[in-house]
Amino acid sequence: MFCGGQHVNSLPERRNLQLTNFIAFWLALCLCSILLFRPFAGTLERWFYLPLIVEAFLLLSIIWLNHIGFNLLARILICWLPAAILIIDLRIVILNVPQPETSHYVGFRIFQIAFSFFPFVVFNLSEKWKMVLAVLVPLLLAVSFDKLLDILGAGYTQMGLSESSYYYNNFRTIISLSVIGASFVFLKSILKGKKQEIQD
Repeated sequence: MFCGGQHVNSLPERRNLQLTNFIAFWLALCLCSILLFRPFAGTLERWFYLPLIVEAFLLLSIIWLNHIGFNLLARILICWLPAAILIIDLRIVILNVPQPETSHYVGFRIFQIAFSFFPFVVFNLSEKWKMVLAVLVPLLLAVSFDKLLDILGAGYTQMGLSESSYYYNNFRTIISLSVIGASFVFLKSILKGKKQEIQD
């Protein structure tokens, strides 16, 4: 988790680097666990190993970017890549399962919300524009989730699904993202204030 520490000087930068490496490592580990255990459920086609392996290596490459000194790029990518990977994987799943279900779409929405806090963890409040840039892609992908899937040919109604309350999940997602974002900004501002009080 300390890979690339020689390229940063301040304690906050070192912490952000370690958090970036930690998130990248655990996401890659989660993908590897799918590769290892999902076949026992008999629901993973053999060809699906390839995209999961590629995605795991992409996530691990973020640690390598930190190692060679591209800390800012690594932090941006750890915020962007998981959100983009979700859309790609959902399309693959939807177009290849015998019968798409509402739970597939809602399940990936939950992952979207879980991944949304990364920008608030790996960026400081003083890096306002960098944080905005990091938030931009996950936010756009969350807001345009169903429209993107329609463009990719894996939309909810395109798959013959018609649960009337499904599209209310867009509202739930936006509210959840707003709460998470506001809470992290508020928490970081409190911690920053406490740190300044201690220093004074």
